[in-house]
Amino acid sequence: MACHEQVGGLSWFSLAIDDAAYQRMLDSRACLIAHGNMVPEPPSLDVWTQDGGLWNPHGQVYDNRLAETGESWTQTEWAQLNTACPQPGPAVFDVSGLPQ
Repeated sequence: MACHEQVGGLSWFSLAIDDAAYQRMLDSRACLIAHGNMVPEPPSLDVWTQDGGLWNPHGQVYDNRLAETGESWTQTEWAQLNTACPQPGPAVFDVSGLPQ
């Protein structure tokens, strides 16, 4: 039996492409900038929503370093960055529907 069948399907998973998710992207962008990373201006809320929430400031930081230096992030560096500035989603796991 597949995992999702054991927990009653994927009803506990939702992909929230909404104002709150967009605000988390903006907050994440501010954190990344505060930690010395260059992050371009985000798309507007309308564009971001229409694109399915694809723009992610962490993706921008990752791509920028590769483009500027030709080098990728090490696992340690990426883990440190994600600890300082956690990735914001927009995937949201709502565990309230799972068995206790």
